[in-house]
Amino acid sequence: MKQVLTHLGYLFIWGDVWILIMGIHALFVAPEITALSYLDGYFNLLYQVFMWVSSWSEFLRWWILLLLGFPAALLFITRFILSSLVGVWILKFANEMAAKS
Repeated sequence: MKQVLTHLGYLFIWGDVWILIMGIHALFVAPEITALSYLDGYFNLLYQVFMWVSSWSEFLRWWILLLLGFPAALLFITRFILSSLVGVWILKFANEMAAKS
């Protein structure tokens, strides 16, 4: 179990390097660009998926447009930081679990 948690923790930490690169790219493209505009310009398929999901209900539409209305760099870098923190927490938990046994 420790090995599974260790791999999962490293996946959370290192798996989002592309998100960090996208956040840095968004800073250089235009710091004020929203995530919705960024996805529309650079990841059109993902943009279409978000618009399709938002058509399911007004609540989903409101929620998706609220989240994607934030600046892209802020959203991507915040997601990278939170995911890395979850990965560090999982690694800490796995190490504590191994020390107890």
